[in-house]
Amino acid sequence: MTPSAVPIAAPPVPNSHLYIVMGIAACGKSHIGRLLCQTFAQNGCISDFMEGDDYHTDEAIEQMRHGIGLADTQRWPWLYRIREACAERLLELDTERHEDMEDKVGIADGPAPAAPVLPSAVPLVVILSCSALRLMYRDFLRTLRGSRMFTELRFIFLDCSAHVLYDRVRHRGHHFAGSSLLKSQLMTLEPPSVEQEPDVIPVNGDLVDTQILPRLVTLLQPSLDV
Repeated sequence: MTPSAVPIAAPPVPNSHLYIVMGIAACGKSHIGRLLCQTFAQNGCISDFMEGDDYHTDEAIEQMRHGIGLADTQRWPWLYRIREACAERLLELDTERHEDMEDKVGIADGPAPAAPVLPSAVPLVVILSCSALRLMYRDFLRTLRGSRMFTELRFIFLDCSAHVLYDRVRHRGHHFAGSSLLKSQLMTLEPPSVEQEPDVIPVNGDLVDTQILPRLVTLLQPSLDV
């Protein structure tokens, strides 16, 4: 193949960011994820929160309700559904970003700005809650970064001590993840190391949200170019 015939990969969607809040059941993935989404929206981003549990089958949820962890034959289809949903949501948000910019240009009064504001100047942020317990699962989700996908992908690992997790499970109410499932997930977890996985942000999940959120915003906000 001649150099001129080498296919050129399409670039990522400009200024797009996927932050995956990961960890054991009851570590606070959904709660912290929603707070991050709200904060970034208030800071000028187009943001959305996606709940990984929404992509489980009814059969899988019923199994976990009985304290039985998922086998890989069940987890992989779930991860594929999550990956597809994230890719679709990214394209929807990118379309929304362009439409918003067109609307603003159409109603703008006065002289045109000296430098036009490009649609990509507005960051797109997707926050996903997903247990991502094993390295191979995280590596699979990393395929969401790259050609026609996200510009940036980071994992936020809410690392909780076991006694805190069990205490939270006891006070959760009717969530399908009970103490038996917690034991299964603790055995499955392959804790990420910053050396091996530099795109992971480890966080002390035993802390309350008012302690966790400011640190995450401080770490992530500079990459958003708002």
